[in-house]
Amino acid sequence: MDNYLLVVLLFAITLLMVPVFTSHHHGNNAPQSFDFFVYTQQWPQGVCEDLKVSHEETCSIPTNVTTWTIHGLWPNVKGTEGPSFCNKSWPFSEQPIKPILDVMRKFWPNLYLGKTADGFWSHEWEKHGTCAALLPSLPDEYSYFNKALKLNRQLDLYSILAKEDIQPSDTVGQEYDNIYNAVKAATEHNPILQCTYNKEEKKQYIMEIEICLDKQFNAMDCETSRNNVIGKRRLLFTENCWPTEKVYYPVIKHN
Repeated sequence: MDNYLLVVLLFAITLLMVPVFTSHHHGNNAPQSFDFFVYTQQWPQGVCEDLKVSHEETCSIPTNVTTWTIHGLWPNVKGTEGPSFCNKSWPFSEQPIKPILDVMRKFWPNLYLGKTADGFWSHEWEKHGTCAALLPSLPDEYSYFNKALKLNRQLDLYSILAKEDIQPSDTVGQEYDNIYNAVKAATEHNPILQCTYNKEEKKQYIMEIEICLDKQFNAMDCETSRNNVIGKRRLLFTENCWPTEKVYYPVIKHN
């Protein structure tokens, strides 16, 4: 009888543990919720400056690219990052976005030499778009990419900065606060500035600007945890911009 009770007890414990293990096995392929979006635009020449330092790829800016381009529209959970890869059975296909391909190539280009644009789009869709599709207003590929394009026009960083007389220059650095405050004034909320640091030149170059959006695509303050001041250490490639040093906003150079 004692053995029988022991078996029953072990079986009951096993049943209680099953949900714990199975929830992990579903992982990134299970439906996941999120709290807000991080909409990230990149300055093409800033990407080139980063690649010059990291040597990870060779930079190539297409001749039709003349302004801030899209890096991504990323669902996020407060206090952390992700979710990501929410539906591995929904791979990227170019067919749904054919009506907007020309605009995509101009405002969402791949800046890596020898890499195709659809490789970049595929990564963004499969990692982030499949999670954004949990939102009823972004139910498919076309909706996701087209919304990001509309945000690029709505949050026109080149015009926002130019309005405050912040223009690209290879010789004149900008005050961090001037760039930050220009974007904050336009959105009425705190952005995040990402820079890449060149140790040889002892310069930081603006690479990306992140603007946080709620699920209705209204601007909101980016979490301070995403924008921690870097203390007393130098930037290592891409990090939050150093607020006390000049920020260079280099002129775009086409190959």
